[in-house]
Amino acid sequence: MSSPSPEAAPAPQLPHGAVLVPPVANQHAMVTCDKLGFRQPALYHSVLLFPVPRRYCAALVDADPNWRATMEDKFSSFLENNTWDLVPHPPTANLVTGKWIFKHKFKADGSLEHYKA
Repeated sequence: MSSPSPEAAPAPQLPHGAVLVPPVANQHAMVTCDKLGFRQPALYHSVLLFPVPRRYCAALVDADPNWRATMEDKFSSFLENNTWDLVPHPPTANLVTGKWIFKHKFKADGSLEHYKA
């Protein structure tokens, strides 16, 4: 004697790009995407990046000319905006120094933002 087969539950409407996965069973009542049966795939962009220089002198002689061009652009904007004035150093004053910090800048979509001269 065969038992009546239960009707299959209709497949949930998945968001665009979602992948159907088996539901997760755990003890808490929080509703997650896994419990609802779908997961958004992770999107990774692979871009060949030049290494980030650790010091400004390395950026000046680096294989990627964009580091030097960006430094020159930033320095000229400092001069145009009169960001600082050079004055004699009083012996009792503390000096405020500057530091170049290098990092790759990415757009909102994850692609590398290139320097535009």
